[in-house]
Amino acid sequence: PTPMPTSPPASTPPSPAPPANPAPAGGSTGSLAHTGMAGLPEMIALVVLLVGAGLVVAFMSRKRRAQKH
Repeated sequence: PTPMPTSPPASTPPSPAPPANPAPAGGSTGSLAHTGMAGLPEMIALVVLLVGAGLVVAFMSRKRRAQKH
């Protein structure tokens, strides 16, 4: 049976994901929770950028020290 285009009149908002767990709990089982996905990509990108910048600074300072001696 094909799913109905309109969501059932429950407390779940209309979303492409099936209303398996209407209350987004801490654990993301199956489909990611809408609230947990809000700032996650930005946080991951920020961490990657900071770690990358730190590695570049450490590498450059190490190179400069090696050249001075």
